[in-house]
Amino acid sequence: MFNIAPSKTPGSVTSSSPRDQVQSLLLMRYSMMPLQSNQLCEAWLARNSDESWASLKQFLHMGQILVKQQSLLDLRQFPLAELLALVEALRGESGLPIRDRKHRLKIYRRCFTGTELVAWLQHHRGAIIPEAIRLGELMVENHLMHHVLDEHGFENELLFYRFYADEIF
Repeated sequence: MFNIAPSKTPGSVTSSSPRDQVQSLLLMRYSMMPLQSNQLCEAWLARNSDESWASLKQFLHMGQILVKQQSLLDLRQFPLAELLALVEALRGESGLPIRDRKHRLKIYRRCFTGTELVAWLQHHRGAIIPEAIRLGELMVENHLMHHVLDEHGFENELLFYRFYADEIF
């Protein structure tokens, strides 16, 4: 008796494993070869034994985990000290264009837009858009910045945000 596997017709789509999808994602985003990405991911999965290749794929896709200096940086557990240092850089001389802005005849003092924050993180920190958005979300979640009217979480939009350190009381 012969075991005959169904033949694959030209143009048919085969689903790949989460491991293959992670390796493809790391190759496209970071030009990381499969052997290198496999070692990096295996080390991360060993440290995070409750996670799987599928969850790692999701975290990478959402920008919650990124590659920095040949390791995976988990933004879900981003240290507050590093966020504070980032805020200082953003508020510094070569940081964001923090200024007074007008919208519908109202002036909003010492603020910046979500798109400016994302662009700055891309240019100065090499972040990709999902990573930059996640860092903005973390700064809002940790009460380091907020929407000027407290009506939105962080979004990569022309919405005004202000660091709490720049609040005028």
